[in-house]
Amino acid sequence: SRGLGDVYKRQIEKDQAKLIALNNKSTFDSNATLNSTNKELEKSNQRLIKLANNISRQFEEPLQIINESSQKVVEFHKDDLSEEKIEQARRINSSSKRLKTMIQHLFNLSIIDGNVRFDQIPLNEIFTIVRESIHEMLEKKSGIIIFESIDKIVYCDKLLMNQVFYNIISNAIKYSRENISPFINVGVLNTNDLDFITIYIRDNGIGIAEDYFEYILSLIHI
Repeated sequence: SRGLGDVYKRQIEKDQAKLIALNNKSTFDSNATLNSTNKELEKSNQRLIKLANNISRQFEEPLQIINESSQKVVEFHKDDLSEEKIEQARRINSSSKRLKTMIQHLFNLSIIDGNVRFDQIPLNEIFTIVRESIHEMLEKKSGIIIFESIDKIVYCDKLLMNQVFYNIISNAIKYSRENISPFINVGVLNTNDLDFITIYIRDNGIGIAEDYFEYILSLIHI
């Protein structure tokens, strides 16, 4: 009986050793696969960085031409053109500079380091930039936008915050009611919260159907 027990014990020990060996091999194979996958991801990431950098460079050239050409119009033809035309040239120049900065900023954000650049920015400064960005779009629809003058300093990424406001307000203009000029009001709610502010954007557009409320803040909706 004792001899049979020893046989079972040795067999169990052999089986356990085999399981441990198989487990170690599986772990080794998994680590090797993981290392291989990481190397491929790194190569893919490097290719993506090169591609994104190449694309950003291709954008820079035409933007530089637009910037320089519009600047020349302002500098050398201000006596030959109406104030309205000069103002349009200034807007083109300003927009091309902002677009160039935004492309480089988003390239750095999404490809290189992924860090959002927080800084203390006057809210009125953001509103001024957004107003200029949507000027042409608003003018085409004879729209009105009112930014309540708010003496607030916000801690944010300036370019990304500009883009958030631009996206929301441009949609309000784009999806305005037929035969009704868009009216948009932007301001800050009075609250006692010292750490956060609540910004409201009201418009007289067509609104969003309730069925789509859950998708409003989604990155992708198919």
